[in-house]
Amino acid sequence: MPLYVTCRGCGSEFVSGMQMGLETFKKPDTIIEDKSEDCPFCGKTNTYSKENYFIKE
Repeated sequence: MPLYVTCRGCGSEFVSGMQMGLETFKKPDTIIEDKSEDCPFCGKTNTYSKENYFIKE
């Protein structure tokens, strides 16, 4: 499943470059830290961690 993130620059939600199964994403030991993402709306690059990502079910 694609992971989504909300841009820190413009506030737009977009599909990140990461994919992960729902069960894996929900596991407390799954770590995502300092993942760089480029917003397709404003072009800004920011880093995000697991708490910033979400799955649209």
